[in-house]
Amino acid sequence: MASQRYLVEGYSFPTKEEADRAAKELSKIQVLNQKIDPDQLSAIKALYVRAVDGKAFETEMGLNYLRSLQMHLVNEGAMAIDEKPLPINYCRGTMEDELIKVKEEYEVLMQDETDKAQAEVQKAKRELRASKKVQKNMTIAIIILIIMVAGMFGISFTGKNANILNYRNAIIEEYSEWEQELSEREAKIRQKEAELNMN
Repeated sequence: MASQRYLVEGYSFPTKEEADRAAKELSKIQVLNQKIDPDQLSAIKALYVRAVDGKAFETEMGLNYLRSLQMHLVNEGAMAIDEKPLPINYCRGTMEDELIKVKEEYEVLMQDETDKAQAEVQKAKRELRASKKVQKNMTIAIIILIIMVAGMFGISFTGKNANILNYRNAIIEEYSEWEQELSEREAKIRQKEAELNMN
């Protein structure tokens, strides 16, 4: 993705602040061009010296304007080329400061992204451990339930008590036992009656 650029009179600036500063310098240049007479070399030289000493211009636009004033004075013989050199170190320093600032912001951003990524990894690891623990507990619970169900079926098939699986057979057996007992008692009672009737 291309970063946004800000244009001022054919100059492209990386930040809005620099573009605003250049626009202010452009308006200064336009005012100065209206007021200054190119033939008054002493006024131009005074303006040039005051602007350089006061660091009135910092952008490329302003520095180019100072350079044009300097070359006009040198070409007209009003000033030697090395008499009042145009300092550009404060512009370069500003760019170096911006570069350092951008680098620091990048490092902070990268650290933030690294921290976020590490936090996500730690969260995923915790969730994985928790899900493994839940899975282990569920497996143990399922095994216990299977053992319990198998035990219940075993008890149901081998037990003598009536249950839902063998209740019919248990009731039939119980009634047949009662019937046999009743038959035996009846036989005993008849036998006793017969003995009593004989006596």
